[in-house]
Amino acid sequence: MITTTRYPSNNPTTIGRDKDRDTPSNFELSNVVVSQASIVLPFSPRTAYFAFSNFSRHSEWNPQLTKVEYVDGSRNEARWTMESYGIKFGWSTVPVRQEPNKLLVWRSVKGLQLQGRAEFEEYEEGQTRMLFTMCYVAQRKVKSSSFAGPSKRESAQLRMMLESFRDAVSKELKSEKSQEEESAE
Repeated sequence: MITTTRYPSNNPTTIGRDKDRDTPSNFELSNVVVSQASIVLPFSPRTAYFAFSNFSRHSEWNPQLTKVEYVDGSRNEARWTMESYGIKFGWSTVPVRQEPNKLLVWRSVKGLQLQGRAEFEEYEEGQTRMLFTMCYVAQRKVKSSSFAGPSKRESAQLRMMLESFRDAVSKELKSEKSQEEESAE
């Protein structure tokens, strides 16, 4: 099941559930678009977390991203490049909170103002429910629009990204299992 939500708000506050220092940043919410999607994945929270926390792989399942690379060997700061509506732009992010197999929160430190959050919880045996939240500061043109709910285009993009993530990791797991079976023969 995939759900998406997109909404603006008039209240300046902190985005996300954390009210302490691990929350990426405070945005004036009247300028912020919050998009959220969830999906049930056919693999463990550990597998989901480690695949999703490798930011350099995100362009594999997000067609809008043209490139994601780590700035240095520490794999702390990641540089993201995106193209949307024919416009290229980029930003750099750092992780803010990491709870392996459970939670990953990151925020931008350069470029586009945004923050992301991915939560992983065991759903049924061998499955994971993933909740993905993306918050970004809307430009004036977007801000002036009135949002009654999620845009069809944005909802479709979030759904497609999560489905592509699921499919890419599932394919990788099948390939690994196939190789293990071949080497056992």
